[in-house]
Amino acid sequence: MYNLDFEDNKKWGSVLEVTVAVWKVSDASMSDNFLKEELKKTAKNILIFYTYYFSSSNFEDKKLENKLIYYLDKMIALLSLSQRLSKLKEINFVILKNEYKKIKFELLAKIDQRNIQNKNNSKKSTLDESQGLETSQDLEENKVTEKKKEEEEFKKQQQEESEQKEQNSAIKKTKTIKNKTYDLSPRQQDIIDLLKRNPDAKIRPKDIAMSFPKVTPRTIRTDLKILCDKNILKRSSRKGQSVFYYLVK
Repeated sequence: MYNLDFEDNKKWGSVLEVTVAVWKVSDASMSDNFLKEELKKTAKNILIFYTYYFSSSNFEDKKLENKLIYYLDKMIALLSLSQRLSKLKEINFVILKNEYKKIKFELLAKIDQRNIQNKNNSKKSTLDESQGLETSQDLEENKVTEKKKEEEEFKKQQQEESEQKEQNSAIKKTKTIKNKTYDLSPRQQDIIDLLKRNPDAKIRPKDIAMSFPKVTPRTIRTDLKILCDKNILKRSSRKGQSVFYYLVK
């Protein structure tokens, strides 16, 4: 059975949007034609293989899963290289990498859950064959015990992946500035992270807007105002296109 309505799915739509963003950023920032074409080609392959995977009723196609993971890792590596070589703001590539990491972690979590379920089913089948004299209550207790162990292992693995992801990501739930902790949105934290890496940098609203193709300029201005109200950023006295923001020292 094949899913003909994959375009109506929000997850597939998100993959399409990040693919378009990669193409736009590549055209706008990369002078190296080989690297530019590799970025575009890899983004296209991820979209195609994700469509195959999402549309197929066979969610245990390990070759397809491995191929998709391969292209996701390749894209993350290419974006890291582009982040170093491009003159465009680093935050553009940080955001794109985070989007692809989300896709990868969701896929890995689904594979882990399936493996755990298959393992539980296999153990249950073995118990049924070798311990036919056990009561249904004993079987249920064994099943619950094994399930708890598997869940603990799964949670531990997810925790390790989450910690690694947090270390590599520029997005954090809270940010400490001048010994004060502020509750900020991930997008606002991205803006601060960029300026923290370049303390003397001055950033314009249009520079930030390029990093968030799905966000309206009005929302970007709102984020900047919130950061200014919290005394995290300062706004220049200039007006119009010349206005810029910088980090409070």
